[in-house]
Amino acid sequence: PLGIFTNLPKLKKILVDGSYSLHHFEMGVFDDIPSLEIFEIRNSNLQNSDFNGELLRKLINLKELNIINAELESIPLNSSNTELKSIQEVNLNENKLTHIQRYLFSSVPSLRYLTLARNRINEMNPLMFAPQANLLKHLSLSYNRITEVKSETISKLCYYAPNMIHIDLSGNPITAVDSDAFLNCSNLKTVLLKQVNFFNNKTERLMIQKLPRMKFFFQ
Repeated sequence: PLGIFTNLPKLKKILVDGSYSLHHFEMGVFDDIPSLEIFEIRNSNLQNSDFNGELLRKLINLKELNIINAELESIPLNSSNTELKSIQEVNLNENKLTHIQRYLFSSVPSLRYLTLARNRINEMNPLMFAPQANLLKHLSLSYNRITEVKSETISKLCYYAPNMIHIDLSGNPITAVDSDAFLNCSNLKTVLLKQVNFFNNKTERLMIQKLPRMKFFFQ
């Protein structure tokens, strides 16, 4: 209910775990705790109709947004959330995300870690980081529904996130990979492609030969 945090203006962390009855937040409920740094909800039935980026509008010091094992079908941020400049980590593992909107993360310029594992995303959209995500270091899209890893897509991804050093695509049903897909990612150091049935020794060797500076993990 509104006013629940009125007497807690210095609250730093909210952690809710296992509350499947949690399904709605009133607009403005978090407006009294601008000092909040970590917002985390695990194992809930939250949907996008219950939780959207506008709820976070006054959380100007928020550093972590974690909504794990819920019912979200899209990422609860939008490009108008200009107040969220402090967010460094977003974890939306185990939801029902199907796509990533373009320019979505332009409102969180401090983002360093983005984890979207175990969703239903079927393609990478490099424009999600446009116009620039200079601080992004780690991206996980493991165990989604991505079927292709194209050089054009990865090149654009690294263009918009030029300082990314780690990407995890493990567990996707990948059927096509360009051997030079990561060629233009000058700062990328590790690529995880574990439990991807497409790869064989020949394909793996070719990728490693072309990019000796990177570490690939296939097993």
